[in-house]
Amino acid sequence: MSRWTEIPDPDVRSLLAGYFGKVDRALASLPRVEADEVKTELEAHAIEAISEAGGGADAARHALAQLGDPEQF
Repeated sequence: MSRWTEIPDPDVRSLLAGYFGKVDRALASLPRVEADEVKTELEAHAIEAISEAGGGADAARHALAQLGDPEQF
């Protein structure tokens, strides 16, 4: 799985949608190519961390907390 939108768990997708919405807003001032690269990297880290933690909403919350608040980027 390479995109958060492909995750079957609707609770996890909802958490990730909220997070990546914030990421999009935080990266809006960057050139599109740079913003896409950052977002792709964050997605990969989030998916890996969620998978390693066993999946589910708790794993997603933990993974997103580890990535940090997008507003601080």
